Amino acid sequence: MKKSEYLYLDHAATTPMREIAIKAFIDAEHEGFANSSGGHNLSRKAKNILEESREIISSIFEVAPNEIIFTSGGTEADNWSIKSLFNKGIKSNSNLVTSSIEHEAVLASAEWIKDNHKEFLNSLLKNTRLSIQPKIDGCAIAIKYINGKFNKAITRKGFDVSSKIEKIKDVPSSLPIQRDFQVRGELYAPNETPYFSQKITSEYLNNKKRITESFSFCCFQILNGRLNQYETLNYLKKCGFNTPHSYFTNFTSQVELFRKRWLDGKIFSKYPTDGIVIKINSRKLQLLRETNFSKYNEWQYAIKN
Repeated sequence: MKKSEYLYLDHAATTPMREIAIKAFIDAEHEGFANSSGGHNLSRKAKNILEESREIISSIFEVAPNEIIFTSGGTEADNWSIKSLFNKGIKSNSNLVTSSIEHEAVLASAEWIKDNHKEFLNSLLKNTRLSIQPKIDGCAIAIKYINGKFNKAITRKGFDVSSKIEKIKDVPSSLPIQRDFQVRGELYAPNETPYFSQKITSEYLNNKKRITESFSFCCFQILNGRLNQYETLNYLKKCGFNTPHSYFTNFTSQVELFRKRWLDGKIFSKYPTDGIVIKINSRKLQLLRETNFSKYNEWQYAIKN
């Protein structure tokens, strides 16, 4: 059948190749048919064709060659792109939005992300001690103290918001310690929904006038600390910080029970939360996971609704 005799409406599945593309494909098949990962001459020739193609495409889109990824088709591309974003850490602070009419490759990847906390739990011994904390929706802040005195506060993106943070009542101006000290926590708006808490807090940090009494700071981590989760929270309290209400369990199987209690509004209801955070209590195990000696490099995981 000639192309002039039909109207093709299935490009989303397979698009007919242009003549110039067909010629380029045939030429490449003649010259570079070998496995591009091999070590012999024909493989190296195939590798050169592949990399030259990558460089040509990258120059058209004005990106680096290593940003061009060749896949076998749309299904692999959907899986690769969605799951790679998840593996980059975006899972903790972003939402993945899709719909029931999406392609199965997208829905399956989204479902994988939704249930991936089970993989995290399965990577642990069943009697691993865990901390269950609220995933507060606001703005992440790191604060530095020098010789026990407030020095600087920055956002996750590196913006200096010291003048804003030092006005917050929950942030001590000085600590009962005479050394350099860095902590991380969340600035949020109490009595707001997670969405509005994040929105209002972001506006305040971006120089819009807000009453500072309407914000709270919840501190949950000592940067480069040596204490486990339980000890960390107690030490932060002694320093004058507000810390998240936390639960501890010795059984990974109980995580789903805490998740259900949160969904039912029975725990963490005083915070604007969009999930719960599971953290390994042991600092030794945390450090082990942060190194390349472990297959799993995460020691905390956010389960969102």
